[in-house]
Amino acid sequence: MRFNNYVSKHLSILVLIVILVVSLTSISLSVGNIKIQSHEIGASFFSLFQIGVSKVSTFFSGTITSISELKKLKSKYSSLRDKVADYQVLQRDIHELRLENQRLRAQIGYSQTLNVTFISSQIIAQEPGKLFRTMVLDKGSKSGIHRNMPVVAFQDGFQGLVGRIAAVTAYTSKVLPVFSRDSYVSARMLKSRYEGLVNGEGDKYGFLIMNYIKKQAKEKVKFGDIVVTSGVESIYPEGLYIGRVREMQTPEWQPSLQLFLEPIIDFSRLEYVFILTGEKK
Repeated sequence: MRFNNYVSKHLSILVLIVILVVSLTSISLSVGNIKIQSHEIGASFFSLFQIGVSKVSTFFSGTITSISELKKLKSKYSSLRDKVADYQVLQRDIHELRLENQRLRAQIGYSQTLNVTFISSQIIAQEPGKLFRTMVLDKGSKSGIHRNMPVVAFQDGFQGLVGRIAAVTAYTSKVLPVFSRDSYVSARMLKSRYEGLVNGEGDKYGFLIMNYIKKQAKEKVKFGDIVVTSGVESIYPEGLYIGRVREMQTPEWQPSLQLFLEPIIDFSRLEYVFILTGEKK
């Protein structure tokens, strides 16, 4: 394989050598029959030598030119590859900005439906790990936020309860989320109107628990029923969505039902919230 490649690359030189050998042989064989002048032999040999030098020079010149062109092509390819990578990053940034714009438009549209004054805010931190108690917002008392103000969010077309303000500094505030063990919310079944008390187990990925529901509600509670805030003796206004019924337990030793609710708000992707001031627009 290597020999064949070598022959194909240097075919012109090999042909020149063969022609030179044949010519010299013919000259030597014809010396006895034809009178050849010495200067003619020299001229013929020099002519063949010139042709050989020209072929060799052309070969090396072409090779150098090809190497130079290859380097230029390699440089252009590297430059184009870098540009393509930059365009891909730019395209991803544009896509993310469009998604962010859509989310902000949804939040603005929701804010216009609220009939009470509010303070919009963004979550900037939360306690790490699966279990945590608070979320940190980027607004504080300088923005008019006070303890026990209700915190809501708009997600997937629903106005859901997030929790309440538990602590405030000048420029930040902490939210005690509804899934916290220390959070208790007066709640009501949206359809059957039975009331109870909702709190969490400290897990943002887990269920909320609704207790103290009369046992006669057992036949009227259905999978997927919505639970909302009751507004009775509570800091939370009436009608805020809390969760959907996913499971029901009726222990014989307890006088009431126990419901397990899936929160309306997906806390794992929560970014923006609204703090309700309680004042009518």
